[in-house]
Amino acid sequence: MTSTAADLAALHKVRKASVDIVDVPECGYVCIDGIGAPEGSEFASATRALFAINYGAHFIVKKQGGDAPKVMPLEAQ
Repeated sequence: MTSTAADLAALHKVRKASVDIVDVPECGYVCIDGIGAPEGSEFASATRALFAINYGAHFIVKKQGGDAPKVMPLEAQ
């Protein structure tokens, strides 16, 4: 099953005073492991790589099917 951006939108919205049970489809993620300060060059390189992969995949999917999920913000821990 292929999910569209509209199908996945409900997974990213929070409603006050509401509890929803959702069926989360299998999703792929790209992760880069590393150590260093956010202002360091390694972090900047990893961020550029993630954006390049994320937007590259987004536009490939959009070109093939016309509907691609929204590019979500990056997360760092």
